[in-house]
Amino acid sequence: MIYTIGEIVLDIIIKNLDEAQIKPGGSMLNTAISLGRLKVPVNHISVLSRDKAAELLIDFLHRNAVGSQYIYREAGIKTNLALAFLDAQNNAQYSFYKDKAKQTPPLLFPKVKVNDMIHFGSFFGLNPLWHPQLDAFLSRVNSLNGIVMYDPNFRTPHLHQLPELFPLIEKNIAHASIVKGSNDDFKNIYGITNGQATWNMIKKLGPTILIYTKGNQGVELFTDAFQLSLEAKKIKTISTVGAGDTFSAGILFRLYQHLSREKELMHLDKTAWAQILETATLFASETCQSYDNYLSASFANNFLHVQ
Repeated sequence: MIYTIGEIVLDIIIKNLDEAQIKPGGSMLNTAISLGRLKVPVNHISVLSRDKAAELLIDFLHRNAVGSQYIYREAGIKTNLALAFLDAQNNAQYSFYKDKAKQTPPLLFPKVKVNDMIHFGSFFGLNPLWHPQLDAFLSRVNSLNGIVMYDPNFRTPHLHQLPELFPLIEKNIAHASIVKGSNDDFKNIYGITNGQATWNMIKKLGPTILIYTKGNQGVELFTDAFQLSLEAKKIKTISTVGAGDTFSAGILFRLYQHLSREKELMHLDKTAWAQILETATLFASETCQSYDNYLSASFANNFLHVQ
């Protein structure tokens, strides 16, 4: 089983006043939807309201084969919104509108098994109200030698909160087997704009793998044993919203396949990781060519038939 942990929002993607799309969103939810469409067993862990928008979001999860039994429903809050404003290159700038619960909600966590994978991140992974619950859960996963992938997804709108959130970011990195993040994330967090320097910074915290994405400049992978780089595909971009999340889905999809045979993350060699990154890049490119935040159902079905 793969468990994704993160916020659930309604994304309003705005090109101009006459061009706007409303999509279910949230970074880890986007990843979960792509995995569900790829027939991978996946459950999403989150906190969600009980309003009408929330019912639509839960129905969307179910229609895409994503489990919701670990989503805590809170009647006293409203569904969160994210406005994504697309610039001339169709890159997104975000504004977030979030409602806060009056009391800290009890997060619902599964009893994980040895081969389960956890993917978490974004601001949900930095909420100081419930971070102690998340921290305790990840510690249990670590005790089982489980695979944890962390995507800080640390956006510029939260940059003013970095001094208080930095210790939580490094705690999350310490829990992770794999850290996957963009050059913008690490520029915001560490003031670093280089993949090797970022790897030198975070590997001392515990991760064994860094996947450093650079948008249309490609991706780099760092381990103590080897390094890899892959160019981005040349495409006509419609929207970059969800591209990084679908990239994550490509990583988890291939890990799900490889680890069912290889068993150990550290057994994956350079050839295996090259395939993983190739798939992740393909998925991200596909998402950039639509207003969807995830792989389309038709693309997922075709991919499963031809691979």
